[in-house]
Amino acid sequence: MDTGQKALLWLGILALQCVFLLLLLIEPLAAIAVIVAFLLFLLALRYPYAAVLLTVAARLSTTNSTSVRVGPIFLSAFEPLYVLAFVALAIRTVQSRQSQFRDFPGMRLLAAFLVWTAITVVWSPDRGAGMMLVIRMSIAFGLVWLIASEIRSPERFYNALWAWLLVSCVVGFFGILLGTYESEVYSQVSFQTMSGGGRSGGLGQHPNWFAMAMAFGINPAFAMAYVEKRRGRRLLLVAMALWLLIVAISTGSRGAVWGTGLGSMFLALNNERLRTYLYRYWIVIALMFAVALVFGFGSLRSGFVRVATQGFTTFWQGDIRFANWLVCYQMFVESFGMGIGAGGYDALVSVYNDRLDLSYYAYPHGVFWDVMAHYGVVGLVLWGGILWAIVRCYRRSVRAVRGTNVEIWLIGMCAGAIGYWTHSFVEFHLEDKPYWTFLGIFVGLMLVAQRLGEDPEELEKYRREASGAAQLAAREPRSS
Repeated sequence: MDTGQKALLWLGILALQCVFLLLLLIEPLAAIAVIVAFLLFLLALRYPYAAVLLTVAARLSTTNSTSVRVGPIFLSAFEPLYVLAFVALAIRTVQSRQSQFRDFPGMRLLAAFLVWTAITVVWSPDRGAGMMLVIRMSIAFGLVWLIASEIRSPERFYNALWAWLLVSCVVGFFGILLGTYESEVYSQVSFQTMSGGGRSGGLGQHPNWFAMAMAFGINPAFAMAYVEKRRGRRLLLVAMALWLLIVAISTGSRGAVWGTGLGSMFLALNNERLRTYLYRYWIVIALMFAVALVFGFGSLRSGFVRVATQGFTTFWQGDIRFANWLVCYQMFVESFGMGIGAGGYDALVSVYNDRLDLSYYAYPHGVFWDVMAHYGVVGLVLWGGILWAIVRCYRRSVRAVRGTNVEIWLIGMCAGAIGYWTHSFVEFHLEDKPYWTFLGIFVGLMLVAQRLGEDPEELEKYRREASGAAQLAAREPRSS
């Protein structure tokens, strides 16, 4: 560093100190916030993977009740951490002269979908809502890119999934503790589905949203437990999976629980030894339901009863879903297949069904219906292409690591995604979290698996580890 560069460095440090001093005199909290942000930025530059894990944790714990409202939007710890992690990777890209961001199948289709979403704002009946939706979807799609770029090894995936499970379990605990209809965390938020009592909703969330946030980790946790060599960690993973299932059941969300069941069947059908391992836990879960139905399960009993006894007839009760789907179809047809434009549903629903507009349930009730109503034929084609790209990438990844613990991890992650995809046909919006966070970890693992398949020596190491762990898991009941 020459004399001129040193002078500029000291001048910059002096300027920053002056800014901090000025902020300290005007607003001390702002000065502290700037200093904390600067320190976090330096840490993000040094440890970008840790910054991404913190971003994941912030995303999982973010609800309206853990955020601050600023105008039309809610801000939480997630937004600054997300920006810091992205900027840190961008700076490392410049420093190393090699991109730290990784391309993945379906990425260009996601970009095309985002562009189409922005175009539809032109004819949206509510352009303000449309632009906010474009921003939220940009953040969601960028989150996939960011996380997938930092999941660069099996060990990083392993740590990321542990972080996901631990944060989910903590959020689930406080969700059950505070997430009743009468809880103060809801303040101005009201969900008619909770008014009868007996349904927990997390920290200010709709019960179905809260349930799916918990359900994502259940099947991946079982899969990871199966190939975990350390007995203590294996038992902890199983305990976390069962806890997340109990929390999901406490919401009374049949879609989340049944979707998890379908994911568990996918998990079992893809590996015979894993299926044998899962049998004992299916029995435990069946006994949980039996105890709740016959003897009660404390304050959670109503959730168990709702999931176990209220079938498809009550699932469609009140014709709410069918009414919303009919409105989506009418919007699709009357827009000549172009869609009504991003953010237009709330503005137009009264034109098609004024009774529905006055209810608490005026939203598309499903990602497919959301895409069809807002983005038309083009949106459906792009969305179908994205899903197909993910499926193809998954199949290639599984073939690349056949016989390893990474294969079991992939099956577990796919089982978690299947649970969401099943539930998302009858619930959720396109931009809803935490799906995009989960997808980022899943895509990152798929890219890791494909790269691992190109290294025979490394692949054999993971095969030996998988074989030993599976034998330990199979012997566990006899040893205990």
